[in-house]
Amino acid sequence: MMQDFTKANTLRHASVVIEDDPDYVPPFGKDSAGHALYSALVTLTLGVLGSTVLPVPYAFSKTGVAAGAVTMGLVAAANDASCCMMIRAAAHTGLTTYEQLAQWAGGPGPAGRRARVFTQVSLLLLLFGTLCGGLAFLSDVARVMVQQGLGPGNAPALLERDGRPVMVLTVLAVLLPLCLQRHIRQFEKAATVGVVVVVALCSIIVGKALALRFPAVRRGELDVLRVKVDGHLPEAFAVLGFAFYMQPMLMPLLKEMPPGPAGTALTERAVHITLFGVACGVYGTVGIFGAAIFGASTESNIMVNDLLPGHPTGTLVLYASLLVYLCCGMVTTHYALRASLDLLLCGPDAPFTWSRQAAETVGILGAATGVALLFPTERQGSDGGGCGGGGNSDGDGDGKARV
Repeated sequence: MMQDFTKANTLRHASVVIEDDPDYVPPFGKDSAGHALYSALVTLTLGVLGSTVLPVPYAFSKTGVAAGAVTMGLVAAANDASCCMMIRAAAHTGLTTYEQLAQWAGGPGPAGRRARVFTQVSLLLLLFGTLCGGLAFLSDVARVMVQQGLGPGNAPALLERDGRPVMVLTVLAVLLPLCLQRHIRQFEKAATVGVVVVVALCSIIVGKALALRFPAVRRGELDVLRVKVDGHLPEAFAVLGFAFYMQPMLMPLLKEMPPGPAGTALTERAVHITLFGVACGVYGTVGIFGAAIFGASTESNIMVNDLLPGHPTGTLVLYASLLVYLCCGMVTTHYALRASLDLLLCGPDAPFTWSRQAAETVGILGAATGVALLFPTERQGSDGGGCGGGGNSDGDGDGKARV
């Protein structure tokens, strides 16, 4: 162990190791720098946004525009700095996992091992919790899709009041096949579809806010400077504080980028663009315009609000697309979780096998789905589940979704 740390500390211009598997072909190893950058951008974008984009309007409805925007900028800058430090540390040491970097940073001996164990436990809990939360949002969106897209009485009563059956079907039909891919950058095409869905969601929210002339602003429920101080304000800041993290997904992606300084520079550039350009832009757009529509009635999952009233077909298409988008966002979380679990169970030098990967994937998704099934959909509503701003003045209506 001491020799490994000494060797790592003496490396000055090491590039990140790709893989030792002789059958491995880098997915974009012979591609242009532009294509590699695009692949990293769409993958990181879905990894960062995920289901987090859905509660951001709720956060802005509590923080106001100015405090929310400043919080976003500070959190994005902190995440950008820490991600770049990780990328440079990986290039400097030749280490390829978050846990190995933590052990190297902790130093030789027991201190480094404690740092590795602490990092492993933290990653597993964080990523598994994120996956469970994403499935909970999936259940909420599925329920509203049936209620608003099919209309009352046109679907089985169970599906109208509970989104979990559709959630399970979506996991089996969409999420599981996506998660079985071996390499994170093979997810590029699906991630592109997810980005298109996000753009469509932004367009719908902006268009609705403009058409209604910012009703929450006119009612005084959303202000540029005023912060709504109540018991939900810490939750609102927590949403924005959680919204920009990409560190667990970064190391698996870095292994598949072009080797050497070129790959390091491309990855850093992808991080900058994703955090400051894409994430701040999407969160700001969805958050401010969404809160400007629903104001105090903004749900903590904006999809529980009725975005397309009177358009059942459009609602069905939009919410079905959101189910696919949420699955795309969960793929990167699952990939990072599977990588950490595999490292814990088999060590860094275990040869790849499809059977082990399939078992880990099914086990992770099965456990996360089981947790999501334990919690029934919260908004059931005696009126058949209308979603048009059913919350009361402090945002605690029947439909307050889980964050």
